[in-house]
Amino acid sequence: MLKTHTFLLVGIGIAAVIGAGFYFAVQNFGTVIPWPSGSQPATTTVSGVSGTGSYTVEPVEAKIPSLDRPITITADLSDEVKTKLTDILEKNVELLRKEPTRVDLWLQLGVNRKIAGDFEGAIEAWEYVAQVAPTAQSAVAHGNLGDLYMYFIKDYAKAVTRFNQAIALNPNMIDYYRSLFYLYKDIYKDPAKAQAILTQGLAANPGNKDLLGYQAELNAKSQ
Repeated sequence: MLKTHTFLLVGIGIAAVIGAGFYFAVQNFGTVIPWPSGSQPATTTVSGVSGTGSYTVEPVEAKIPSLDRPITITADLSDEVKTKLTDILEKNVELLRKEPTRVDLWLQLGVNRKIAGDFEGAIEAWEYVAQVAPTAQSAVAHGNLGDLYMYFIKDYAKAVTRFNQAIALNPNMIDYYRSLFYLYKDIYKDPAKAQAILTQGLAANPGNKDLLGYQAELNAKSQ
């Protein structure tokens, strides 16, 4: 059975990552331009994701999302919580108007929009962070998007893509392997892929007790 996530736990988890309150300048994001015919393939990295082929990278500036998005709360919350959440969202936006390139604030805005049930707004905020942030924060943004697509929007193909991008940027975050493990095991019913993601995780994190526990769980189910 899938392990469900609560909105508040997600918020607490992200707060632990970005609680230091540091911020970063916007970095250029890359577009991939084909090399002339006959040139040698090369490995190209764009925002931490690499690929091999005849490409080069031309930097372009990522567009900062609009801060005029209306605050909408569709989640099943009490009136008191809705009032407090509205106030928090307004403060998030107020701070971002002063410092619009602070990726820690965009991460938190995405979390609060998700709690509010504004999934489209959360995606907008996290997409921006995924494009411009340093590796650690970009990994968190991809992981948040993976979680949103898997547990809430139920777009499993996008969830797989996002979790894999998060792992490429931060192979030591066990949560990303766990989510993919349960996606493959319980949703796709594909034990081979479930085992493969655990093998990948253990290669990057030898002896990790959580991953070994998931492996034992998978082995027990197959017997």
